Amino acid sequence: MKLLQAYHILLVTFLSLTATSIAALNFAKPGCNDTCGKVRIPYPFGIGANCSVNKWYTIDCNSSTPYLSALNLEVVGVDLENQTISVNMQKLSACSQTTKSMDLASSPFLYSKSHNKFVVEGCDNGVILGDHGSVLTGCSTACSNHTTTLPLIQTTHVSASIAVKRQFLII
Repeated sequence: MKLLQAYHILLVTFLSLTATSIAALNFAKPGCNDTCGKVRIPYPFGIGANCSVNKWYTIDCNSSTPYLSALNLEVVGVDLENQTISVNMQKLSACSQTTKSMDLASSPFLYSKSHNKFVVEGCDNGVILGDHGSVLTGCSTACSNHTTTLPLIQTTHVSASIAVKRQFLII
């Protein structure tokens, strides 16, 4: 019984040391940075030219803010385990712009069905999210004349997670 207990202690110690060692590893391509600001950028993504697997995975690091170069979107996180990259989408203003579209068809990415936030803020706004003429979802806000605060649905910013269409091998 004591041998079995010693084995469990040894196994737990080994696993915790392995997890600590893996967390300390640099996951970028050799000679490339793996962080931009507070965001970790693991391979196949890479900061700058020749640090990513291809142009779609290139990250520009501007003033400690990472941007997915090919789509010009701010990167807020990369999750290799779930094969997602989370990005901030631009807000649409009812005064300046009425539509916004992003075509990912030629890219290696697609929109995640489970990680996106659809946001509407302000008074008397209506928003429809569609795909090639099909309405996927929509919502609207309304304010009475006596309202002094603006209603907010979901959050104050729009974010999206983009999943990778194809699995990739990390070496």
